[in-house]
Amino acid sequence: MKNHNPDTPLYSIGTVVRMLGVSAQTLRMYESEGLLAPYKTDGNQRLYSDADVERLECIRKAINLEKISIGGMKKIHSMIPCWNIMECPEEQREKCPAFKNQTAGCWTYNHEHSLCGDMECRVCKVYKLASHTGYIKEQIIKMSYTKDHTAVEAARDHHHEKNNHSTHHHGTVDDPVSDKHRQEER
Repeated sequence: MKNHNPDTPLYSIGTVVRMLGVSAQTLRMYESEGLLAPYKTDGNQRLYSDADVERLECIRKAINLEKISIGGMKKIHSMIPCWNIMECPEEQREKCPAFKNQTAGCWTYNHEHSLCGDMECRVCKVYKLASHTGYIKEQIIKMSYTKDHTAVEAARDHHHEKNNHSTHHHGTVDDPVSDKHRQEER
């Protein structure tokens, strides 16, 4: 028996409506908002894969249980560092709308002049990872740690640079905490 590919388009919109208990209009809205990218036949009929159905279940859970709005999901998707995941060269990043904009997932943009230009977004690893909330959380934590760590280092460097130019009357570098402590001792 062959292994089943979860990205194979199998289900019509009517079938998915029955499977998930949502309306066809809701599925189309998720697509127009960039949360979902179903396969389309030459006749423009939508077909959904098992991976699409799983993604839809995640979307429904985020909306109904976690109370995340569609706008919130789009913002979260925009934070996924696709340029790092896909290892885009620096010169392509500068031209990439997903790198410059922060309104939706990278799969919602046209990638004419980039590494992703010839890829089908619905099977791209960035798009697939976007339905795994644990992965997204890890990436956001990693990004914020890097930004926070860099900001702390910059503030520390600025503080040290500033204090190297001014010394306390005892000949020590100014230290606001030590100054306050000295004043309390007096």
